[in-house]
Amino acid sequence: MVGHTATARRAPEHRSAVREELHLLVDRPAQLATFRRRVRTLLSARGLREGEREAIVLAAVEALSNALHACAVADCHIEVDVSLIADYVCVEVRDADERFQGVCLDLIEIPGESEEHGRGLYLMRTLMESLELVPRSHGTLVRMIKRLEAQERRDEPYDSERLAS
Repeated sequence: MVGHTATARRAPEHRSAVREELHLLVDRPAQLATFRRRVRTLLSARGLREGEREAIVLAAVEALSNALHACAVADCHIEVDVSLIADYVCVEVRDADERFQGVCLDLIEIPGESEEHGRGLYLMRTLMESLELVPRSHGTLVRMIKRLEAQERRDEPYDSERLAS
């Protein structure tokens, strides 16, 4: 079983557009809380507002949770990369579960209340601007991308913050 590792690093600005990234190897659900905390810290350091940050954290945790569920059956490890690239965040979750056959993301709708599964893809598609599910020869890649709010807009308080002051 692959152990939990985490690295956060500031990418050299002259070599890459990646400003900061987080790389994790995950193999058990108990690591979800650590993952959530590390992603939240990375995004907070970038200065994202709580609502924007938590939407990204929720989508990332959902992708990892889905991969952990698939790997519980397939006994595989998961690689997760969260990268801040210019004004975008990119979340990639790679697992070794070879059972994924693909899905038409344009047809995903919110599942009914009685359905046990199916909310994860809907949440990821709704919270992020781009969602790709790519079957690979050795597993599945989930890639989500979201454009971050402009810095000048992040510096202005939300209406709820203005009302509180």
